[in-house]
Amino acid sequence: MLRVYGALPARDREAIAECLRVMCFGMSRFAGRASERPAASAYLDTDGELRAYCHAVAGCVGIMLTRLFAARVPAKNAEAEASRLAYDVGVPAPPPSRPRGGGAAFRSRAVARPVPTWC
Repeated sequence: MLRVYGALPARDREAIAECLRVMCFGMSRFAGRASERPAASAYLDTDGELRAYCHAVAGCVGIMLTRLFAARVPAKNAEAEASRLAYDVGVPAPPPSRPRGGGAAFRSRAVARPVPTWC
């Protein structure tokens, strides 16, 4: 795998490395935090933390893939627009009856779940 990675263009290696940095730091941060709390308790306290968690586990992958695809399918300003949108990959959509940012809506669906035992 490292041989294949090393053979990639520098731009691709940079995109992959940045994704891995964000994901590894984020997962470590949230897994460590969850391990300090009771098993069935919420390990995210705010919508901002939920957004950071979603970015660490999915949004950074969206950004990486956007960078990789944009390098192969060039279009005017496509990478900038796609990168702006890719950040939201993995952020749970609010129910249609509630405005985005509703803390209770997010907590009831995503935040109050315990960490899986394999974490």
